[in-house]
Amino acid sequence: MDTVTGLPLDPTTGRPTYPTSVKLEKFTELTEDTYETWARMAKANLVVTGYWPFFSGKVPRPSSNQNNWDHFNMQLVTSLQTHMDPMLQHHLDDIDKAEIAWEILKNKFRERGTVGQLNLLCTALRTRFTRTSPKAIMEKIHELNGVINRLFKISVPSREEWKAMFFLHALGDDGEFEMMHETLKTLLATGTLTSQRIIEHLEHEAQCLKGRTEEKQAQDAIFLTQEPRTKSKSQQKKCTNCGYTNHIESECYRPGGPLHKTKQKDQKKKRKKEDKAHAAKADKSPSDTDSSSHDTAAVFLQQTS
Repeated sequence: MDTVTGLPLDPTTGRPTYPTSVKLEKFTELTEDTYETWARMAKANLVVTGYWPFFSGKVPRPSSNQNNWDHFNMQLVTSLQTHMDPMLQHHLDDIDKAEIAWEILKNKFRERGTVGQLNLLCTALRTRFTRTSPKAIMEKIHELNGVINRLFKISVPSREEWKAMFFLHALGDDGEFEMMHETLKTLLATGTLTSQRIIEHLEHEAQCLKGRTEEKQAQDAIFLTQEPRTKSKSQQKKCTNCGYTNHIESECYRPGGPLHKTKQKDQKKKRKKEDKAHAAKADKSPSDTDSSSHDTAAVFLQQTS
């Protein structure tokens, strides 16, 4: 028996003898969300039957007897397809090497299974019971059981998957991290979401928040230094009676203001005083004027005589 392949050796040539057919025990079909469980079952089956070295790459294509090796690999790939959902079998249609077939399935469906787990974990943790009706409670029990069953049907979550789920759950649903949620959903859909990626996004958000806080503090400091020099319009006095600034209604002299009548009285007193002064000038006697003119003429005659 060949120590690498586990196949019987041809007594004449000493080379491994490849079987004419491949037989695998029946196990669960591969679906888009069950890769982890399917891969464990498939590997266990392949190890028991002795075919695993061909899928792990330990049996390279030989330099001789290649036709038998190629034919056996095609049989292995075909047998693997029979343990896949019919809608997924086309992924291996053009593949003729067991090792390549195994890698293709792992690359296509392994991350998708992780994504399914994370979605289901988040759904399970965010499920809440309400007392709206007995039917609503029973429906929620059925819904939560279904989510949990689908979750563990994929596989038992790994430490990394639990960690990523806890960070996602901690972001909450209140919209505070709405933009980040959208980014993380994209990473989740492409199968590239990890706990480290979530941490990196949170650290970036912390840096942005720090920058915004420092900028606001700097603006507030500038405003406080300029405030004593220039008062804003909202801080100036404004009269609700006349609409003018620099005084309030209780200080208003314009019509409607409490000091308007006082101003009118003062103006009347001033006008009366001025009128009396004018009247005094107008009432000055003419005799006083004539005598003054006579005295002036007498002085002039004395000076010329």
